Amino acid sequence: MASQKRVLLFGDQTVDVYPAIQDLVRQSRHSLTLQTFLQNACDVLQCETAKLHTHDRERFQAFDSILSLAEAHITGRLDVVISTVLLCVAQLGTLIL
Repeated sequence: MASQKRVLLFGDQTVDVYPAIQDLVRQSRHSLTLQTFLQNACDVLQCETAKLHTHDRERFQAFDSILSLAEAHITGRLDVVISTVLLCVAQLGTLIL
């Protein structure tokens, strides 16, 4: 029996991910797995942004959660890197549900 391969396609950066992130945060109150994923994603992003050069680090305003990163992103200058990160978190979080 041949193994099946699956491909997961994400949308592009034109998608407004803020409502999706808000929804995931709301739903995480009832899902420990989703809560853990969102916290781990935030922790990894904070660690990785701390390693960036100062100029690159300025793209990421201070954030203490994925939601606060999304809020800072939509109220400031939109950045394709942050949009991509948030889209990935939103899509993976949706898969967890």
